[in-house]
Amino acid sequence: MKLKAAFIQGILYFLTIFLLGCEKDTGELGENLVGDDGFIVEVRTDIPLVTYTMLRDSIPTLFPTRLMVGHSNDPEFGQSSAGFVTQLRPESTNPLFGDNAVVDSVWLILEYETPPHTGKIPMPLQIEVHRLREVIDLDREYYSTSEIEVEDQPLAVVSNFTPNFNRNVFVGDTNLRAMVIPLDNDYFQELILSDTARQNQTTLDAFVEYIRGIRVRAVSGEGYVYFKLGSLTSGIRIFYSNDDTASQGLKQFRLQTHPDNRLFLQYAHDVAGSVAGQTQDTVLGMSETFVAGMSGPTTVVHFPDLSFLQDSISVINKCVVRFPIAAGAQARHRTPDELLAFLPGSLDRIRDFVGDLTWTNNGRIQRGEVRDGAYEINVTFFLMNAFIKKEPLTFELLPVQFRSSARRTILAGSENTQQPIEVVLYYTTPKQ
Repeated sequence: MKLKAAFIQGILYFLTIFLLGCEKDTGELGENLVGDDGFIVEVRTDIPLVTYTMLRDSIPTLFPTRLMVGHSNDPEFGQSSAGFVTQLRPESTNPLFGDNAVVDSVWLILEYETPPHTGKIPMPLQIEVHRLREVIDLDREYYSTSEIEVEDQPLAVVSNFTPNFNRNVFVGDTNLRAMVIPLDNDYFQELILSDTARQNQTTLDAFVEYIRGIRVRAVSGEGYVYFKLGSLTSGIRIFYSNDDTASQGLKQFRLQTHPDNRLFLQYAHDVAGSVAGQTQDTVLGMSETFVAGMSGPTTVVHFPDLSFLQDSISVINKCVVRFPIAAGAQARHRTPDELLAFLPGSLDRIRDFVGDLTWTNNGRIQRGEVRDGAYEINVTFFLMNAFIKKEPLTFELLPVQFRSSARRTILAGSENTQQPIEVVLYYTTPKQ
């Protein structure tokens, strides 16, 4: 009898897998599967779950989709800061600066992304720019908390940077919307135009290693600014003059934030004293849970008891979970348009997502859009995985662009009776 039951369960499982691959709306699968009156479709909405907040140590941040600089201090999420570290690529090797070349001005230019911020205009930020003291290791994986040595003296400190996203700036022959920060002339006179510097400009690799790169980060203020990744108009512009009287005006040389540069994002979080930093009840769950990009808090979703499925011969047809956004959270925070749901161990495989991932990565990653104040996520594959393995189900929630977005929100938790999390499960089982 046990052998027969296992055989029936196996057939139902593989039929469901096949049909799931063909149907986007799997809620009708059960009805298509029970025409011989031997099976029935069950619907359950009383499946217990537990949600709580987990603080993540770090995430891989090499090759992000954009650059970000910012800082925030929020009573609910705590204090956070963002910055980036990047190589700089010279526009040419063996540059000819002419006789008696003298630096006139040096500018760091970072072109704004579209959109350039999280939806909340940043208040004055204090931004620091440092040259690296060590090269970025091409064979190393860098994370959001990875440290890298920088020189003690900053290249620039901007104490009250308030971006104007609607005004173009002119730098040399370039007209664009960008952050522009003046750098130290004397420093770049020695770094680029000296005789010692020219000895390190003969090949691209030698030049890049000699420059090493820069770190840009915000240390105070409120808000986050996004910059284009690999924009050839971004980087450091060095304007200089020489004894050449035939050409008019200043000459320029560029150190670019090239698409082929090695770079990574750096984030820091301090949740001490914040709501997100409170002790979490991982057994009973919490009334609110937190979700944030930048390697911030993650919501953990746990189904502790799926024994009702194991006690009968059943096949999961479809399971959808609706996570309400906590009351007032959308007014206080710029909520993500979508959340990712992923099984433990999947985060190290994924970067930032922009495409349709519903059926990718063997179902280990799902996504749900925000609609009517809640995120609705299809977790059918997750539940099937736990069902086959005969174990509880646990997965996590993060914003879709969790590596390079400062968006965040608060979800109604499993202990919130005013905004309950809704679970709808369809499954097929033989008639008794």
